[in-house]
Amino acid sequence: MFRILSTVLLFFGLINYSISQSGANVYGGVAIGQSQDNFISQSGQSHSGFLVGLDGRLVGDDMYFLAGVQYATLSLVSEESLSFFSSTNKMKMIKGRIGVGFNLIRFSESFAIRSKLLGSFNFINDFDNARLPAPSTGYASVNDGYLGAVTGLGVDLGIFTFDVEFEYGVMNVFYQKSQTKYNTLSLTGGIKF
Repeated sequence: MFRILSTVLLFFGLINYSISQSGANVYGGVAIGQSQDNFISQSGQSHSGFLVGLDGRLVGDDMYFLAGVQYATLSLVSEESLSFFSSTNKMKMIKGRIGVGFNLIRFSESFAIRSKLLGSFNFINDFDNARLPAPSTGYASVNDGYLGAVTGLGVDLGIFTFDVEFEYGVMNVFYQKSQTKYNTLSLTGGIKF
């Protein structure tokens, strides 16, 4: 718990610094995901959830450092239908993100197409124990967190932002189950200030 709290405080400090430098983006959206493990991600099913976050743009114009934090939920095991805002079968995570962002095309001060490359440190702080598979399956233990690599495309329209992000799971979610790396696609909209 101390690790999670200290990491969140560090990222809030970075974001506070970034707001005084170049600006911040507050956003929310939905995510869908999949893993390569057929037991956790069954055929024809997917993982779904929502996210809210704050990313700070540090010192830069067309290329800048990004630091941010997200609160995200995602289904622990796959479901037949998408249930972005359901509270059952969800992992609740705090994600610390750091990397670079850059404008691909800047049409004007208020209109740009951009991209990003980030590392994401995802701390799992809660999940639905009742949805864990039986201990005999070997899937009864969830790691404290996992890593992801994030890329995406975004559009700035005045103060509004729209993003599509892909997070590639670098580390497994379930203990000693290497195929349980979650890959997610998220769609977000936000406001920058």
